[in-house]
Amino acid sequence: MLLFLTTSFCWTQSPEYQKKKAEKIEKSSVFTKIINRELKATIVYEDEDIIAFVPLRLQAPVHLLIVPKKENKTSSYPEKNRDNMYISSTYNELAFIITNQ
Repeated sequence: MLLFLTTSFCWTQSPEYQKKKAEKIEKSSVFTKIINRELKATIVYEDEDIIAFVPLRLQAPVHLLIVPKKENKTSSYPEKNRDNMYISSTYNELAFIITNQ
């Protein structure tokens, strides 16, 4: 006879955490502060849609963050539209160009 014991965990965010997170997002993100030059960063590329910079905590010998300048405060995943698809394809092209310089 086999006996299987399982436990289930429900990973939910407390209302307090959700409120604090929403307030933080409303203020502005670290990325927005870098784009607006409120925080220093080593910027390696910038155009009207995208900014690429060296993060403070490197995870690899070559490590860059490529970030859209347009804020998306509503969800973790931006809606699918032509602008976002263009920016997404530009990320890949930009990453290739920068890493091959």
